[in-house]
Amino acid sequence: MSTLPLQFDDQDKLEARLRAVLDKGEGTYPLPDDCRKLLRILRFKRGAHTAIRGHELAQRLKTNDREIKALVKQLTEDFGIPVGISRAETPGYFLIESAEELQKTLAIYASQAKSMFRRCRALGGTEYAEELLGQLRMDDQEKSV
Repeated sequence: MSTLPLQFDDQDKLEARLRAVLDKGEGTYPLPDDCRKLLRILRFKRGAHTAIRGHELAQRLKTNDREIKALVKQLTEDFGIPVGISRAETPGYFLIESAEELQKTLAIYASQAKSMFRRCRALGGTEYAEELLGQLRMDDQEKSV
């Protein structure tokens, strides 16, 4: 098993990250209002058993499911907030509290990525797919530098 970039051995670390983003404005840019509103809701949705459905979040924030997905992406990628997704008994979004929840979230995203890659290959051909893989590797290398 590979080393996970996020560790869940201490819930105080999660709370500290939430405070840093919400109260101190830490992140790659100022936290947008919609992200702030979403994070204030998710702050109380810790663990997969507390997940809240995307359409319920959309209703609360007076937006749509697509915008919720974009906000979750921002919180995770740009602000380091470990937002998980569940398709189990309690489907929806939540703050990841354990390595097991992280693994399940990663499995969902990996499945989606593979499916999208297969569609790109089907539409663009093998050469396009190989070029896309090369671009993904370059993007990953740039981010790790």
